[in-house]
Amino acid sequence: PALREGITQLLDHRMLEARLGRGRLRIEPGGRPRATRLARWEAQHAPSLTTPIHVALPLDPVDRRLVTRLDGERDLETIVEALTLDVVEGRVSLEGAPSGAFRIGPLLQERASRLVSTLGWWGVLDPG
Repeated sequence: PALREGITQLLDHRMLEARLGRGRLRIEPGGRPRATRLARWEAQHAPSLTTPIHVALPLDPVDRRLVTRLDGERDLETIVEALTLDVVEGRVSLEGAPSGAFRIGPLLQERASRLVSTLGWWGVLDPG
């Protein structure tokens, strides 16, 4: 009874989270990474993504735009090319970015690779 009461109090005070299954974490990104539908929707409408374990991942506008394109249809290089064009043409702002696509592209490639790895780590990518 004391253990049950203690657990109930922790749940009531949101100090403990009960789940029916394990959160999907540490997803290995594939050649054509795909963010979950929820992540792509949140990237369009909110400043952060929600992980399977309910942690908010804040993203800046460039990263949010990248997540919206992680639909499993394109490889990361193609997505980065489109994102580079968005930055060069002013559709999205990359603070402190160098001028010219030849400089922005490699910067965004590195950033995109890190972001996709992070999204996989947090389980925000679909497996495969």
